Amino acid sequence: MKKIALFDLDKTLLSVDCEKTLFSFLKKKKIISKKVFNINEKFYKDYENGVLDIKLYTTFFVKNVVYNTNKNIIKEFIKSIRNKYVTHMMHILNLHKSKNHICIVTTSSYKRISKPICKKIFKVNNILSNDFIKENSVIKPVIKGIPNIGKGKVKNFKIWKNEMRIKKCKTFFYSDSINDLPLLNYVNYPYAVNPDNKLLNVTKTSKKIKLLIFN
Repeated sequence: MKKIALFDLDKTLLSVDCEKTLFSFLKKKKIISKKVFNINEKFYKDYENGVLDIKLYTTFFVKNVVYNTNKNIIKEFIKSIRNKYVTHMMHILNLHKSKNHICIVTTSSYKRISKPICKKIFKVNNILSNDFIKENSVIKPVIKGIPNIGKGKVKNFKIWKNEMRIKKCKTFFYSDSINDLPLLNYVNYPYAVNPDNKLLNVTKTSKKIKLLIFN
């Protein structure tokens, strides 16, 4: 039976939220304005509270990040956060790899950012994340397929399993976020890693979700 280890990216494998940090990076380089930065901070609070309007945020992200950055800027950003990983989680990831488990990063962050982070920092090639629709090579501010957030993470994982023709498996999932509660409830072995307050409260009454706290 195959064993699959899924990992959230932001504040789980990474010690930071990559998109929030990206906006700080772009503000410092004067690629975005303080106003745009502050709007993103409000979106981030919505995410933390589990009420993010992903469609509205996608439009905002494409307009202010995708249309204002190139591969070189993204490479520079990735380099700037290359040491922003959670050491204990890196050990857990490597432990799963050593046991030949299939490792997947599943994140609501956009593939433009998450893909190079996963490949360069964590050496993971299986990535479930949000991507954009392209028409005639032009990126549209619309998510391709099912948004990879909340229940969407469960749906996209099921689609991935079907594509891989995996019927029976044991699954692990590590996340810090209340947004990931549907996937935490779906897998066999869920772990709340340095969880936000809402997820922490859930773990207090859950008999299934294990709590991992790292300094």
